[in-house]
Amino acid sequence: MEITLEQLMNAVSQYNETIWPFQFVAIALSFLGVYLAFRKSKTSDWIIVGMMIFFYLWNALLFWLPMAKGGFTTGYVFVVIFLFEVAYLLYAGIKERLSFRFKSSVTAIIGVVIIAYGLIIYPIVGLLIGRQYPALIFSPFFPCPLNIWVMGMFLLTEKPLPRCLIVVPFVWGLFGFFMVAIGLYEDIVLVLMNILGAILIWSRDLKMVREEKQGRIVQAAIQRR
Repeated sequence: MEITLEQLMNAVSQYNETIWPFQFVAIALSFLGVYLAFRKSKTSDWIIVGMMIFFYLWNALLFWLPMAKGGFTTGYVFVVIFLFEVAYLLYAGIKERLSFRFKSSVTAIIGVVIIAYGLIIYPIVGLLIGRQYPALIFSPFFPCPLNIWVMGMFLLTEKPLPRCLIVVPFVWGLFGFFMVAIGLYEDIVLVLMNILGAILIWSRDLKMVREEKQGRIVQAAIQRR
């Protein structure tokens, strides 16, 4: 079943009223995640990954599942996709040890800009085009701000990311074309930023891998002397 903008906004309104005022808890946590990337500590990586897992679980079970049961059957697909991201974040957090740290680079600065759009500018654009609370998408308890926050945070990592982790925010960015088509025009920039973010992460990680290989080759040559 397809969904119209009116149906979506009605669902958003009911959802906002149901979870009020926890949207602000989600916003505070997301800003805390950015702060921890700037002020790295022994536990900051685990806290950031834990936030991502929490947000994806919340969206899967409290946003998409009720939407699917309400007739938007595509929601079941997103329940599965978001739960996949939860599982892979848990695996990558333990196995790969994701590492978040802001470093002064073009990639990291673009990451901060993407996060700022998702958390601050996105809801402002919604207000400017006529959205009013409760029919306003404005926290990571919604898929759009969540995925753009996650993509921005991934741009703040200091080690190559498992490529599967980028798939969900990237796919959501592509799904944004559908949202724009039904009238959710604030998603136009979201689509572009998620695609840009994925490209930047893949190119950055390829560069990191090449540099690491070159370093090993040089080190091995020095040891042979």
